[in-house]
Amino acid sequence: MKREKFTEKQKKELLRNKNVLELKGCSIVYTQKFKQTALVRYQKGESAVQIFSSEGFDLEIIGNENPVKLLSKWRLKKIIKLLNR
Repeated sequence: MKREKFTEKQKKELLRNKNVLELKGCSIVYTQKFKQTALVRYQKGESAVQIFSSEGFDLEIIGNENPVKLLSKWRLKKIIKLLNR
């Protein structure tokens, strides 16, 4: 399924969030600090959806499945980085 670009209203809302570095087309670039904090919270048992919601993300904009996919991706990148040391 092809992702839709964000509307101007959605872009403004996303860019107001301190955890968003920038928007690139239909992608959100998250801050490194948010990624690290989200991974720690996830490891402590908080759900991906809870983390994103509590940080002010509207799941109607980013999608309900996106937090889970992103945390899985970030965890994998962290593991690969650790293995390559």
